[in-house]
Amino acid sequence: MDFPIKRFDSECEPELYSRWLRSEKSRVTSIRIKRLWTSIQNYFWPTKVPDLIVVFTPTLGASLNYFGLERPVMAVLCSVVGVLGLVHLRQLLLIGMLKYKQWMLEVKPSWKSKLWFGAIKFVSSSLDNWYSGNWLLPGYPSPPPLKQSVSGFVTSMQPCVSKAEFDQLEIMAHKFLRQEGPSLHRKLRLKALMSRNWLAQWWIDYGYLASRSEVYRGFMNGLGPDTRLASNWMDTAALIVYGTYDYFVHKLATRQLPPLCRTR
Repeated sequence: MDFPIKRFDSECEPELYSRWLRSEKSRVTSIRIKRLWTSIQNYFWPTKVPDLIVVFTPTLGASLNYFGLERPVMAVLCSVVGVLGLVHLRQLLLIGMLKYKQWMLEVKPSWKSKLWFGAIKFVSSSLDNWYSGNWLLPGYPSPPPLKQSVSGFVTSMQPCVSKAEFDQLEIMAHKFLRQEGPSLHRKLRLKALMSRNWLAQWWIDYGYLASRSEVYRGFMNGLGPDTRLASNWMDTAALIVYGTYDYFVHKLATRQLPPLCRTR
């Protein structure tokens, strides 16, 4: 890889290059340290790292008092396990409290919802970093049974193909279920066990980044008329503005949204 530096004379270039390389290494090291520190903070959230020190100090004192000074390693180990247990207990309590969803259906908050909001504010803390509360989100559901997926795919393709093509598709589906399908499904289930979202990276790589169409046209189909009707960029911009206004202002305000907000 060629470094993007200017051309200097032969006497100055080695010194400038060395200085630039040192600064780049320092910058990369600083970024890695910040990312590590952020990951540590996110792991303990909603408990702050300074709070851990405050809780750890009396816990260590109690452990030393119980085990004695002749077994300091055991005292420290028990203190660490106790503090981590309290942190995870707080996280589990917050996850359980966030399962309450009645407040979303209330026009005016009830006393139960107000009490719930106060408890959430007391148990949680501010989201200081990116992904601080990411672990609160439930994991992606496990892959459905193989036969269910194949059957759903074949059924969905029936209106799109001819009778001969559909018969051929059924033969290929049965062949897939007998041959490579079970092996691939076992690998997929293994991937699901090893990650919180087995579909996320595939969606990013192939469902989103691999598409070369415009973001509005490809991923915001519910907003407004079809932008393929436009003949130039000004028409496209006008259709986008009209569609966004019609969706967010008119239809939402008057509750006229259809069950499927797609224009094509």
